[in-house]
Amino acid sequence: MPTTRPTPLGWRALQVLLLTAILPACGALHALPPVVPDPGAAELVDDAALRTQLLAGARLAHETGKTTPMATLRAQLSRRSTTLQRPLPRPTPWRRDGVTLGRTLRQAVVMVGNLHKCGKCSRWHVGVASGFFITTTGLLVTSYHVVDTATSATLAVMRADGAVYPVLEVVAADAANDLAVLRVAGADFTALPQANV
Repeated sequence: MPTTRPTPLGWRALQVLLLTAILPACGALHALPPVVPDPGAAELVDDAALRTQLLAGARLAHETGKTTPMATLRAQLSRRSTTLQRPLPRPTPWRRDGVTLGRTLRQAVVMVGNLHKCGKCSRWHVGVASGFFITTTGLLVTSYHVVDTATSATLAVMRADGAVYPVLEVVAADAANDLAVLRVAGADFTALPQANV
């Protein structure tokens, strides 16, 4: 008879299981105190508001001529070599607790938006993907397929603080591994720490 491995439960799932299955049988559920939100817990994210904010910033950059056309960005996907003005930073150890590390690195992760019109209306729309900075000077990594979109007008990125930056160029790309390195205007970005692997 084949053996099956149980699906591992996380601590939160185990708590829910205990509260919904065991405690009601004991009649103790009514004695639990009300749930009070933890003031140190992460805030909820309003995805629709973030998408609207990215759309507004990308549209403004596009309409004021600060973006690179998608046709140009797509052509740059086939670059065979590139020269970086500054080398990538050396790996450095990051010894921080999880909360501090999460707060610090939140600015390194970006929303990548492809600005496009759907063909059903005259309004601009934005498709959303993710990326992360690898340098403080504006180099970031996203997926190759995010850039390889013929129907989009351009790309822009938005940090967690709401700042929107137009994508200036594709610095390097690898279709087989679905990776693209982009450059955005600006400086003093937070880069994810790199490690030796």
